[in-house]
Amino acid sequence: MSNTKAIAITSENQLDNILQQHSKAVIFFAARWCEPCKQMKPVFDGLAQKYLNIAFALVNFGNNSNTTQKYSIGALPTAKLVNKGKVVDQAIGPDKNQLEDAVDSLAF
Repeated sequence: MSNTKAIAITSENQLDNILQQHSKAVIFFAARWCEPCKQMKPVFDGLAQKYLNIAFALVNFGNNSNTTQKYSIGALPTAKLVNKGKVVDQAIGPDKNQLEDAVDSLAF
């Protein structure tokens, strides 16, 4: 199943289902009030369009406290990269190159 855009996560169960359906995923934790998150959102969306073999999930920090606690999110934005159900890498902060490099590594 290919994914051409990021999926907005509304529950922990929804995210768990996505991770079960896709061997590779990028979970992007952000908040509406977070300026660096707003800067990184277009980068995240562009990567979702580029890497069709990876699921891209967007978690709103304020609306998904269980999920943010489960993934130990302490700073925004944070991207957690998941391979076969395990977090294998992360990108923290508004670093476009770090996020692109991490996703590129996950893709191959």
